[in-house]
Amino acid sequence: MLLNLPCFGVVQPGRIYRAGSPRAPRHFDHVRELGIRTLVCVRGGGATRELRDFAAQLRTELIEFDLGPDRAYDVVAARDAARTALEARHQPALVFCDGGRHRAGMVVAMILMQQGFSLHAALAEYYSYAEPWPFADNVLFIASSFRK
Repeated sequence: MLLNLPCFGVVQPGRIYRAGSPRAPRHFDHVRELGIRTLVCVRGGGATRELRDFAAQLRTELIEFDLGPDRAYDVVAARDAARTALEARHQPALVFCDGGRHRAGMVVAMILMQQGFSLHAALAEYYSYAEPWPFADNVLFIASSFRK
């Protein structure tokens, strides 16, 4: 697929996906093709007007979570975003932030940990999308959230 969603990844086939915020018409087409039922937005500043309009047009639920400022993330909000994506009634779900690497990566790590994956597996997933610039504060946030 040409012009997929930025940093697109499959967390659970047919159930949970991750990406950067849809911006281009082709990104919106990709969301349609996936049959996304719920857009889980963890983008700093929330969803754009364009994305809100798209969700309304598609009749797709858009749920926004404010993770707080960089280096002072809200663990409750991140866990709530992960739980939302894991709920069958919200699937297939797309978890996204602006670029699809950092905030989305922290929530996907929470999803994996809530499913019993190891901290190592959760961090490996985060690093696989955050490279070449993983943020140390995000890694510490994920590690400090493990099994709490």
